[in-house]
Amino acid sequence: SIYSTSLGDSATWSFANTTSGSYEIFVWYTASLPQGRRIRRNSEARYFIHHQGIKSLRVIDQNTRSGQWVSLGKFDFDALGDEGVTLQATGQSTSADAVRFIRSN
Repeated sequence: SIYSTSLGDSATWSFANTTSGSYEIFVWYTASLPQGRRIRRNSEARYFIHHQGIKSLRVIDQNTRSGQWVSLGKFDFDALGDEGVTLQATGQSTSADAVRFIRSN
């Protein structure tokens, strides 16, 4: 897991897939430290989903549901190689950990 507090920093996960179709996207982020202490995270983390030539935005409060898979929704992908997810930092502590793509059709 990495994080940034710098406005404009970003992390990108490419969707290198050869099968087009509908996929549900999940993200994982952290907000806990050892001994159960919590870090104040970005309340408006901006996830951009690049799919079929479209850029969709999902905003997630990273202070809730940390340490588990959180769905961004279902999206159609055409497997052309320019698809994926970009998380953009907004000046608050933004955690970039993992993205999961699960085929839903």
